[in-house]
Amino acid sequence: MKMRLKTRLLGMSAGLAFLGSLTMAPGTAHAVVLPDADCGLGPTDNCLQFQDFTVYSLALLNFQATGDPLGPGEPFYVESTPGALGDDLVVATGPEGAVTDNGDVAGNTADDAYGTPNNIAQNPSVNYLMVPSLEPAPTFTGDNAAQDETTVVNPNAPNVPGAELPVTADELPLWDIQIPTLDTFLGDDELVFYFNLNESNKTGLGLDDGQDMLGFMQVWLTDLGLDGAVGGGDDTEISFTLGGLGMGACYPGAPIGATTCADQQAGIDDILPTANDKWAYVHGQLCVSDAGAVLAFGDCNAAGLEGNTVNQNLGANTAAFALYSDELDNAVKSGLWDVMSVDLRMGHIDNGFEQLFIIATEIGEPPPPSVPEPGTLAIFGMGLVGLGWLWRRRRSVRA
Repeated sequence: MKMRLKTRLLGMSAGLAFLGSLTMAPGTAHAVVLPDADCGLGPTDNCLQFQDFTVYSLALLNFQATGDPLGPGEPFYVESTPGALGDDLVVATGPEGAVTDNGDVAGNTADDAYGTPNNIAQNPSVNYLMVPSLEPAPTFTGDNAAQDETTVVNPNAPNVPGAELPVTADELPLWDIQIPTLDTFLGDDELVFYFNLNESNKTGLGLDDGQDMLGFMQVWLTDLGLDGAVGGGDDTEISFTLGGLGMGACYPGAPIGATTCADQQAGIDDILPTANDKWAYVHGQLCVSDAGAVLAFGDCNAAGLEGNTVNQNLGANTAAFALYSDELDNAVKSGLWDVMSVDLRMGHIDNGFEQLFIIATEIGEPPPPSVPEPGTLAIFGMGLVGLGWLWRRRRSVRA
């Protein structure tokens, strides 16, 4: 009798578990849930603002949440191995052995991923532009929509692999996607770019001595006009920029030795759209207090400070930064635009490959647990009544 009752109880438990799988609404998979932006360098701040984009360090967010380094199983871990990117939109990645085909996600309505420099010697470093020799397939309506908006301050494009000099204005083809495809991909979530920092693991400070590099991104939205054709004369564009303009030499209130942007150096890294544009300075490490405040950009020992060195140079398999623009996200979802184009530029790459990809992401506090519908509660209650009846019967048998 005891064996029969135990079997019935196990069967009821399995039934309730199966019932739960049927009645609970399936959840949407997210890379992470990013917090609402509170940009600055204090212990409660979680981001920096680079012109139109909010930039989150995933390693810093993870340290503030758990005190642990970023890795598998941590709350802000975003895996970016080739297999993990198969369901994402990949803008740029390694030229070999990585996901480059967006066809499964976007069909023939988005470019495949651009290749980025890989296995670069530490000295000299190289720069990166989306030059014509790197343009990926396929060709579709809206491809190269913002090409006529691109410029390069130095047409000699120093140290850019694949560039056929001079690089003239209106030449960069950029990464393009039709916005209806992007809207379907995003669903109810936000458009967030994720970036890998994959520099050589050196211990020094500086662009070519340590783990740092430079970055710049401009995102264009194009309305193809009444004729629906690229360059038809009635196209209109707007752009959103991630760079160093408007911040001066350092972020306001920056700690000792901090720099978050950099001037272009003539003949070295002067490949931004205009001479007045600045690079966003990408640091491989941060020095952080126990409370999560940024004490310095770089290693704590190198800065002569007591604190915790947080590694942001995480390689190709773990995303380092999340990049978000609320204005861009709203514009994409407005229904007013036809094509989104991404212009990625990088400076002082001394290892690679870096990656840029898009994941539909939730921003803000996680939603509260869903409340079962009345019918679900009634069925679940019936199950509990049944369990109670079995428990009472089991007691009477023991007696």
